[in-house]
Amino acid sequence: AALRQRYAQAHHWWGELMLLLGRPERASRRAILAVNLNPDNAGARRVLRDTQLAAGDAQTALATARRAQRKHPDYSGSTGYMGWRYRKFVALVHLQRYEEALQVAEETSAATTGRTADRWHTYRALVQAQTGTPGPAQQRLTRLQDAPNDPLSRFHTALLRAALGNKAAAFRAFEQVAEWVDGYKTETLRYHYPVLLGPLRESTRYDALLRAINEAWGLQPSGHLPAQTGSPPDA
Repeated sequence: AALRQRYAQAHHWWGELMLLLGRPERASRRAILAVNLNPDNAGARRVLRDTQLAAGDAQTALATARRAQRKHPDYSGSTGYMGWRYRKFVALVHLQRYEEALQVAEETSAATTGRTADRWHTYRALVQAQTGTPGPAQQRLTRLQDAPNDPLSRFHTALLRAALGNKAAAFRAFEQVAEWVDGYKTETLRYHYPVLLGPLRESTRYDALLRAINEAWGLQPSGHLPAQTGSPPDA
């Protein structure tokens, strides 16, 4: 059925779906519509920022995240990653502004507790590994090995292995991820950390991971909807 053209929330949700299914250009059109129809929709602004990052425009994505944080300071989204702080962090890493990214990670890990703080320790270690300080990443790997029930342990292990330059170990960890129906993991593997994950994206093993993600989301391995044989999901 066609979307109600002035129903901002529907455009927001459709844009989010397109982003998760690997269609960032179509996601962008829906996110822009949603924000224009309802400037107070924080989730639509988040999708817009994510589509900008997916398109390789990290500078605009950073500006969008900063404006959105001023307009929606309490927004956290559906995860415990401190909302706009995480989105600023990722944009800064894309821009290779590592000192600023590290500052965001340090401030956020100090301001949070439990699993949220633990995840930010991992993000901080990713940056440190990329700037020539591998020790924290090695320590995080040991901690993750001791926490097998953490649902993100394999995924974060893979990111840390990639940051340390070990492609084979990174792929082994990614291939052990049990659940891909998750926006954070799916968007990260599809779009984020171009310097860190760029070498992996050149491999056929990365293509196999994308096929696994597509199947987890109920798509054909090619990314088509189950009933389709030609064009990919349309916006």
